[in-house]
Amino acid sequence: MRTFFLIACFYSFQATAQLVNYVNYQSPVKSQHNRGTCSAFALLSAMEVLPGFPNDLSEQHAYALAKAMLYNVDSANAYEEGATFKDYLALLDSKGIVREDQMPYNPYLGFWADAKNSFAAYKADISGATVDEVLSEKTFSYTLQKDYCTYKEGKPARDIEYIKRQLDSGVKNIPVGYFIEPNYWSAHRGMEILKLDPDRLLRFVINGDKLTYVEAKKINPALEEDLLRGKVEFEMQKGYGNVFKNGHAVSIIGYDSDGFIIKNSWGKDWGDNGYGWVSFNYHRLFAKRILILKEGRIKLSDKTDRGSDVRANDIYLKSMPAGKNEKGLLVSLVYHGKTAPPSFKKITYKVYSRFRATPVETADGISIFSRFSFEPREYGYQAELLTNELLIDFIYGYYIVAELELENGRKITNTYYHVVPRNKEYEPNQY
Repeated sequence: MRTFFLIACFYSFQATAQLVNYVNYQSPVKSQHNRGTCSAFALLSAMEVLPGFPNDLSEQHAYALAKAMLYNVDSANAYEEGATFKDYLALLDSKGIVREDQMPYNPYLGFWADAKNSFAAYKADISGATVDEVLSEKTFSYTLQKDYCTYKEGKPARDIEYIKRQLDSGVKNIPVGYFIEPNYWSAHRGMEILKLDPDRLLRFVINGDKLTYVEAKKINPALEEDLLRGKVEFEMQKGYGNVFKNGHAVSIIGYDSDGFIIKNSWGKDWGDNGYGWVSFNYHRLFAKRILILKEGRIKLSDKTDRGSDVRANDIYLKSMPAGKNEKGLLVSLVYHGKTAPPSFKKITYKVYSRFRATPVETADGISIFSRFSFEPREYGYQAELLTNELLIDFIYGYYIVAELELENGRKITNTYYHVVPRNKEYEPNQY
C-alpha cells in the first residue's frame, strides 16, 4: 500500500492548553431553529462523522420517526414536543434515516399545541414531511448498530474520566444531554477562558452561606447527587431562571485541562462559529445522559437492484482528517442516488497535487492505491488512508481520480477536486 500525508490546519477554533480537539472531523454546524429537535441534531452529528456516511443526514426524518414511535406507545396521553437519545436507539438500529436532500429540515415550528388530538399534534410537530413519507420503506437508509452503542444516564453519564478515555480512543463525537439555563447559554461566546460554568450561574446555600461549587463540594462530597434529589438549596444568579426546568442536547468533540469542547445546533452565530466550552464542573452537575456510538450500517431494501442504474455523478467522495494530529487524509465514498448503492468489485485511487500532471510520487513509488470487494453495508464504503509528509497544499488541496469497477463489470472514472483533510463531501467532476 502506497500512501501520502497532507499537512494542514483548516479551522480557527484552537485552544492553548488543548489535549484533544476533533473540530475538523465534524460535519458543518446547523441550526434547529425554534424546534425541540436538539437530540436528533446531536445524534446525527455523531453519525455524520462516520466514514461512508453523508455529512448531512435528515434530522426531519429522524425526529419524525422517533415521534411516531412515541405516539404509538403513548397516544392516550397529552402530546409533548422533543425526544431523547434513548428514544432513537432501537429505531435507528432497525429503520435508519435518509440524507438531508431526500427529506429536508423544516425550521418552522408546527402549531401542535393547538391540535384537537394527539395524532393531529404529531402531524403538526413533524410539519414538512407527511406520515407516509416518514414511515414508508426506503431503498436504503443509514442506521446505527445498537450493539456498538453505549448509553449512560445519571451518575455514569457525569463520569469525566470515562468520556476523556472515549475521546482518547478515537471517538470523535459524543452526544450529551444537559440541564441548561437558556439565557446563560445563549450569551456564551465560545471562549475557552469563559467556559459555561456553574459558578457563573448559581450559588449553593449551605448553613446560610452562598458558596461556589468547589466550596460546597468540600462541605458535601455528594453534592451532585443531593442537588438532583432536591436535598441541596441553591440560588440562581440575577437574571437567570431555574436551570433544571430546561434540557438541551449537544455533542462533546474534545477537551482541555478543565472542560469539554461542544458542538451546538444553534447555528454559526452561537459561540465560536457554533462551538463552545463546558467546564468539567458544569458537566458533573448538569449532565443527564450521553451516547457513545462507534459503528453504523447501510440498510438495503430486500428488493434492491444493486448497480444496474447507477449514475456516475451520484458517487461522491468524502474526506476526513486521519489521526489526532490530523496530518493524514481519510477518504470514502458516499452514494447520493435514489437507487440502491452499488457494490464495487474494485476501487483504485490516484492522487494528484495541483502542480503535477502525474500521480504524486513518494519515496516508495507512485501513489496509487487499489482495493478489492467494496461492500457498502458496513461503514458505507471502506475508507482508505493516503499519506506523504513532504507535500503541503493548504489552499487548493489535492485532486483524486477514483477508478471504480462495479460487480456487473461496468467501469466508472470520477475526479474529485480540492480534497482537504476535514469532514467534507465532493461532487465528482466539479472543479
